[in-house]
Amino acid sequence: MVSQALETLADVPKQEECKFNLCFTSFVAKEGEIDKELVEWLNTKLLQGHMKLRAKVVVATRHRHVIV
Repeated sequence: MVSQALETLADVPKQEECKFNLCFTSFVAKEGEIDKELVEWLNTKLLQGHMKLRAKVVVATRHRHVIV
């Protein structure tokens, strides 16, 4: 119990760093799209357009799922 509590306390800086991270799933990116284009699309079309949010994406990365 004590070691688990210490691990949680040790993780606080990492948790603070990631507290505003978002994960969007189940949308298809255009083939060959660069990260800058993805950030622009997320900001203009998704967040401010469709979702009507005032949030702004600064950095985006794409994770590809490989089906075996």
